Amino acid sequence: MKRNYLYIISLLVIFLLITACGEKTKAPAEKGAPIDSALKILPMDSKAVFYVDLKKVMSIESVNQALKSDKNYQEMQEFIDKTGINPQEDIHYIIGALTSMEKENQKGVIIANLNYNQETVMNLIKEKSEKEILESEYSGFSIYTTEEAEEMGSFCFLDGSNVLIGDESGIQAVIDIVQNKGDNVLKNEEMSSMLQQANKDAMVWGTFLIPSEAVSEATSSNPMLGNLESVKAAAVFFDFKSKNYIAEIKLMSADPEKNKQVAELLNGLKAFGAMGAAENPALGDLMKKIEISASSDFVKIYANIPEDLINQLKSAAGAAETEK
Repeated sequence: MKRNYLYIISLLVIFLLITACGEKTKAPAEKGAPIDSALKILPMDSKAVFYVDLKKVMSIESVNQALKSDKNYQEMQEFIDKTGINPQEDIHYIIGALTSMEKENQKGVIIANLNYNQETVMNLIKEKSEKEILESEYSGFSIYTTEEAEEMGSFCFLDGSNVLIGDESGIQAVIDIVQNKGDNVLKNEEMSSMLQQANKDAMVWGTFLIPSEAVSEATSSNPMLGNLESVKAAAVFFDFKSKNYIAEIKLMSADPEKNKQVAELLNGLKAFGAMGAAENPALGDLMKKIEISASSDFVKIYANIPEDLINQLKSAAGAAETEK
C-alpha cells in the first residue's frame, strides 16, 4: 500500500446495514457505544482482539502537546479541514481483531467508531490516492480497495458511525455477522475466555492467543526463554489515571512451576536493569514500580508509574542524547 492511502486510513483510525431475514445483530450505531456492542460484531475466528479509547488517549496532556509539536501537525489540520473530523473530539474508539497473525499474511478487521461524513472522507481518499479506487459489492455494501493495496488495505462504510478497515475477508465477516449470517467472537470458546480476563475499562487493552509455532521460534533462538513454551495466550492493558501510567501484562499458562521460573527470570532482568540507578536514579525508581509475580494460571507484570517519573526519564534521555 502506498504512503498516501495508508496515511489517510491511519488518520481516520488513529487520530482514529441490510437485508437479512429475522432479527439482525446490530452494529454499535451509537457514537461511543458500549464496548460489548462492538465485540458482538467481531469475527468468530479472531485470534487477537484489541481496543483503544481514543477520546481518553487524546485527553492526556502529553499526547496533546506531542500532536501540536509534531512536524506533521499541518497535515493533520488539513485532514480536519477537509473531512470535518477532529481526532480529539470525533473519533471515539477503535476495536479490532486479527484472524491471522502470520508475519507475511496478516488478516483481520478494525472498526472505527466516529462522527464522520462519508462523502467528504471518500473525496479526500480519492484525492490522496495515487491509484484508482476499486469498488466491489458484498451483501449490499460497497468495499473499497486501491490498486496498490496490500494486506489490511480495504475499507467499508458500515453505517453512519462505523467504518471498517482491514482485509476483504475480515470486512465481509463483519457484514455477515451484522446480517445474522455468521457467528461472532463470543462464540469462540478460547477467545471468549480470554476476553473475560481483559480489563475493558482501561484506555487500551488487548487479548491474544499465541500460536505454539511462534513460541517455539522465540524459544529456539534464546534458550533462556524455554519456560515460555507453556504460554498459550496473553492479556494486556494500558491506562492513565490520576497522573499515573498503569500497565499490565498477563502471560497465561497452566504450568505453575514454569510460571514461577519465568517470574524469577524476569525479576532477575529487572534487578539487572536497576543497576543503572547509580547513573540515573530515575531508572532505579522505575524498576521499583514494576511488579512481577506468578500464580498457577499466569505470570503477571504490573507497573504503576507516576507521570513525573516518566518526565524525569525523558529529560535524562534527552540530556544523554545532547551529550553525544
